[in-house]
Amino acid sequence: MDPNDGTVVNFQNVVKKFRAGKRTVVAINNLTVRVPVGKVTGLIGPDGAGKTTAMRLAAGLFMPDAGTAHVLGMDTSRDARAVQASVG
Repeated sequence: MDPNDGTVVNFQNVVKKFRAGKRTVVAINNLTVRVPVGKVTGLIGPDGAGKTTAMRLAAGLFMPDAGTAHVLGMDTSRDARAVQASVG
């Protein structure tokens, strides 16, 4: 991904799962979204829809189980600390 492409957040086919005892809970399934620079963007949905998980993925606090997550041109899986230092 080109860090100067005008995209703040770019998720491609992102999947995030959690273990709850013996169950696997899919919090995010195949999310693709691009948030352009300079646009006010909202994230809405009911409880349990994956909003907090998506924000934690964007902040580099969670790693996707599949797909790619780029924030400010950085891959959150490879550059998690740099992403964390760059977002608030």
